[in-house]
Amino acid sequence: MTRSGTGVYCLELPSSVDRSVAVQVSPEGGTQNAGADSASWAGDCGTNGIQVMTEELSMNTGGNLVSSPVNDVSFLVLVP
Repeated sequence: MTRSGTGVYCLELPSSVDRSVAVQVSPEGGTQNAGADSASWAGDCGTNGIQVMTEELSMNTGGNLVSSPVNDVSFLVLVP
C-alpha cells in the first residue's frame, strides 16, 4: 500500500487477484472521528491496485455536508 496524497491510498493486489471483482471498503470502528469518517473505493491504480480515499465528514456553517481528505482513518478492504 502506498499513499499518494492526503487521504489517497493505492492497495496493490497480487496478480492472481482480479481487481475488477467487488471490493468493499469501510472505515474501521474506533477511529478518531467514528461516525464522521469515510473510506471508499475510488477506482483503479498501479498495475493491479485499487484506490481508497479517506475523508472526515462535517457540516459547514450553511448546514451543508462537506468532506475533507484525512490520513487518520483506519479502514478494511475485503476482496472475495
